[in-house]
Amino acid sequence: MRPIVFFSLAIISANITFGQDDNSIEYRVVSDEPERIPDNFLFLYYFDYQGGLLNNPDERHNAVGSLGSSVDVWQHVGPIVISGTFKLGYAGDASEAKKIHFKTDVGVSLPIGSRTKKKTAKVNVSLFTKIVSVEDEDGNFLGVAEVVGVNQILVPATYKYSRYARAGIDFQNGTYDRNLASIGTYNSLGIYAGFVRESRVNVVTQLLNREALSSQYIRMYVDGFFYPLLSTDVDPVGKKLPFGIRAGMQGSLPGMKNFINWMVPKVEIGFHGFHGTYFMVGFGVNLYDL
Repeated sequence: MRPIVFFSLAIISANITFGQDDNSIEYRVVSDEPERIPDNFLFLYYFDYQGGLLNNPDERHNAVGSLGSSVDVWQHVGPIVISGTFKLGYAGDASEAKKIHFKTDVGVSLPIGSRTKKKTAKVNVSLFTKIVSVEDEDGNFLGVAEVVGVNQILVPATYKYSRYARAGIDFQNGTYDRNLASIGTYNSLGIYAGFVRESRVNVVTQLLNREALSSQYIRMYVDGFFYPLLSTDVDPVGKKLPFGIRAGMQGSLPGMKNFINWMVPKVEIGFHGFHGTYFMVGFGVNLYDL
């Protein structure tokens, strides 16, 4: 039987399932400079989805899902950082009463310290293929697939961690659904304060006949919210709270020229005054870093 090649499975396998660590390969660290990672980023998320998480629609709204696209900027201006997000929602249940809905977030961050720490970083050495069996959700055999994996080594690397305190405002609108009993629109304005941590690593390794780069940027954050505005034209309104919280992460692989740069991820979970608990996931591309 000829192998059935599943492209998506190959992508996942190359990075998770079949990655192998092999430190028997000789190498030499050419440079270990996390400072080479850029300070400023502009992300375009072509897929940006927010949905409800374990909410009771009899108490709150139906936590309608919002699908759209967004841009996210992180820009140093002197000693401070200006950050901003703008999401244009055009699909999902959130478009039922408000066809085009949006979310915008503007904040200012101040650095409060940084440190470095020696750890290890994974460096890709070579590709390999492997034949695996494929089953459906019931365990029925569907065939075989030829997937691509990566041999890796662990090398010593310097990670730089930067910390920021930040504050800002967040506005969003969309469809408000009281368990299909009443559907309308909502507006919310939140004031937030919280912390951000950046992690950077950039190490160049000399292998037998070439150089390999391991480069990574991750930004993590947590914010507390107060909502001076939570309005809707739906009656009865349902349960709402003037406080909220969120925690999330986004990042990229600066300098890496492969398909992964078109799948830059972001994730977030939180509690919104109207929505209750929610989750958010996005995939995008880094438009610039400098």
